Amino acid sequence: MTNLKIKELLKNWNIEGNLTWINNNSWDVSDSYIIKCYNKQEELERSIVLLGALKEHGMPVAEIVPLKEGENYLEREGVYYLLTRKLPGSSIVNLREEPEQIYGRMGKVIGKLHIALRELEAFLDFWDNSLLFEMKGWIPETLRKADWKYIGSEAYEETVNNLGAIYEELPRQLIHRDVHFGNFLFEQGEFTGYIDFDLSQKNIRIFDIAYFLLGLLCDENHYGADREKWFDLVAWVIRGYEESIPLEEVEKTYLNTVMESIELLFTAYFLSVKEDRLAEDSVQLFYFIKRNANKIREKALDSDIM
Repeated sequence: MTNLKIKELLKNWNIEGNLTWINNNSWDVSDSYIIKCYNKQEELERSIVLLGALKEHGMPVAEIVPLKEGENYLEREGVYYLLTRKLPGSSIVNLREEPEQIYGRMGKVIGKLHIALRELEAFLDFWDNSLLFEMKGWIPETLRKADWKYIGSEAYEETVNNLGAIYEELPRQLIHRDVHFGNFLFEQGEFTGYIDFDLSQKNIRIFDIAYFLLGLLCDENHYGADREKWFDLVAWVIRGYEESIPLEEVEKTYLNTVMESIELLFTAYFLSVKEDRLAEDSVQLFYFIKRNANKIREKALDSDIM
């Protein structure tokens, strides 16, 4: 998609401006708007419904800018375009504050989002997904097809059995499903907004926290936390989260099992798209979590950290 084509499409909103490419499907328009394209109409419409509901609920999310004719989005040749007003702030790119404050704040805003999503989910129709179902379905099928490359079937079986033993005890609700610093905006240390609900689904609540913490391990150099310091981040994020909403003891006790399951999910996904190096990276993280299960559990359960 060229900038010239995007500029032409913006005429449908009576908007002109300078374009800055953000990623494969998003552009900044004069630092005032974001235009994003979707290949799946149902994904776009889910995002529109959730943005509208969260906005009405008083949550800081992007406002949708309607077309001249009043529609919420534009369709051209099977591609769908959504324009929203740009929220103030940006993702955290360095840690000028004390890390405990940064990660505690992230935990708190994840918790606030979960409260809002839980209150809204009864009125919204979202995919009801199950991490356990995936762990017993397409994930092992993919790993078997790859002849258990990089990971042994015994390690997989141990994790899926551990998850299955407690899965029904884990609280479920509508979650963000793509929690990382890039989707949470801050300005001068203050939280300013949530973005990108394209992957939102109903699943176990602890998934969002586990996913966020694993992302910090994947990008430890960028966010300034080496692997030994990362264990403190587990504690800080959970303590911040519980300023908003308490976690169940089972969620904290089996946080490591959910993390292992997510890395198995990524391993299978990367193998399925022939990204062997990324699959191998995911396996390494899987074994790191497995080796340090007790330490993760200890940090997650300790409410009087540092």
